[in-house]
Amino acid sequence: MARPTSQDISACCEAAKRNDVEALRSLLLEGKLAPSELHEEHLTKPLMAAIYQGAYEAVEFLLDCGADALSYHERHELRHERSPVELAALCGYADVVALLLARGLAPRPSPHVEGTEGSCLVEAAAGGVGWVGHAPTPMGRTKLQDYDRVVRLLLEDGRVDVDLPNRDGRTALRLAAQNNACERVLLLLQHGADPAVQD
Repeated sequence: MARPTSQDISACCEAAKRNDVEALRSLLLEGKLAPSELHEEHLTKPLMAAIYQGAYEAVEFLLDCGADALSYHERHELRHERSPVELAALCGYADVVALLLARGLAPRPSPHVEGTEGSCLVEAAAGGVGWVGHAPTPMGRTKLQDYDRVVRLLLEDGRVDVDLPNRDGRTALRLAAQNNACERVLLLLQHGADPAVQD
């Protein structure tokens, strides 16, 4: 089977953004998605496009097809890319975060992305405020976002350090408090956040 072309990848990304699993399935049957090459970019790009839009069913389908963005990022040392869980958390898509964590993906960026170890929890605690990126669609911003639940999921997962700052030196507790996110502040304190930590 020939490798997917850039047009094939674009078509898959567009279907993923629309959460159109039937279109993705058709593309798979046509050979536009190739699960025999499970860890390559042509599955990574549609997966990240689906995550960015909060397209739960598309994310699930692509994971079932074998998309493994973390393996791709780690192998190719992509230093400016968000990991799947980090992107979903930054966008506030709790259902997608829960799915990715349940599939074993780590709630932190690729080890090749320097200085971002705490950003997943910190920026979710801030409700995505200050994230320099293109905002998801208005539908995604209003109907799918639940930063309180994202923070709860990350804390309950247990693989984040509650006091680890982001690249700007800010802690999750500090930013949650600055944004008057009372439930997030309580969650962080309940999970051991230290108010004395200076950022």
